Amino acid sequence: GFEHLGVKPVLKDKINTEYGHFPKPEKDKLINLAANDKAKEEIHAPSYCPNFLRPIPEIDQNLENSIAEDAIWLFPGALPEPCWDYTLGNNASRVRTLMKKSLNGPLKKQNIDLIVSTMKNDPEAVLHYGIHSDDLSQLAIHNKDLAMEFMNNMAPFPIITNYYTALSESKVNLNSMELFNKIVQNHLLPKEYILYYIHNCFKSCIDKGTKNYKNRLVRLVSFVISFFLKNKIIPIEEIINLKAESFFEENKSVKEANQILKQIRSLKNEKES
Repeated sequence: GFEHLGVKPVLKDKINTEYGHFPKPEKDKLINLAANDKAKEEIHAPSYCPNFLRPIPEIDQNLENSIAEDAIWLFPGALPEPCWDYTLGNNASRVRTLMKKSLNGPLKKQNIDLIVSTMKNDPEAVLHYGIHSDDLSQLAIHNKDLAMEFMNNMAPFPIITNYYTALSESKVNLNSMELFNKIVQNHLLPKEYILYYIHNCFKSCIDKGTKNYKNRLVRLVSFVISFFLKNKIIPIEEIINLKAESFFEENKSVKEANQILKQIRSLKNEKES
C-alpha cells in the first residue's frame, strides 16, 4: 500500500462500518490506486504533508548590533564557499568594541592593557579600529594614555597627518595639552602644526569663563610654550610672529606668562642695541 512509498496521507476520521475503517468501495479504490504505476509517480510525500506555520523569531534590539558580524555564518550563501573567521585567535573584535567605548568614558586598566598589547602584536590593526581623526579629542579627554599609544602606532602611516590637524584644532584643555606635548616630544611633529596649536591656545584663552579658570588656562599654555622654547622645538622669533607679546602682556599677572614676556622683551632689546 502507501507504506512502501513512504507516504503518510492525512486521513479522515475513523468510520465504523462492517468493512472496518473505510467503506469497502473506498478501500478498494485506495488499493487500486496504490497498485497503479502512474499513481506511484504522482503520489509523493509533499502532497500529503501539511504546512506547519511557524512564527518569525523575535530578535532583541539590544543584540542586533552584536550579532551583525556573525550574520555571515547564518546565511553562508547558495554555494558551499569557505568562510574564514579572521578574528579567531586574536582580540580584534573585542578591541574595536573597547576603542568605541573609550570615546565615551574611561576604560579599566586591564582593557587598556589588552588594547596596547594588541597594537604591539599587530601594528596595522590600528587602522581598523574605527577611530577617526574627529574622535581624537574625545579619546584624549577620557583616556589620554590610550590616546598617546594610539598616536604612537598611527605615526608610521601617512594618515597620521589628519590626526595632527585634528589635534592642533582641538579644544584646549589639560588632557589635550598633555597629549600634544607628549606627541611633540616623541615625534618629529612638523612646525606648522605646533604653531597652529599655539595660535589656537591664544584664541582659547580670550574671554574663557571665570577669571580663575582663565588664569589656570593661561598658566598651562605658558608652561607648554616655555617647554617648547627651552628645548628649542620652536624658536622665540616664531612665537613673536604669532603676536604673542600682546597676549602675554595682557596676562602678565600670571607668573609663567610674565616670564615669557620678559624673554620676548629681552630679545627685542638685544636686536635694537
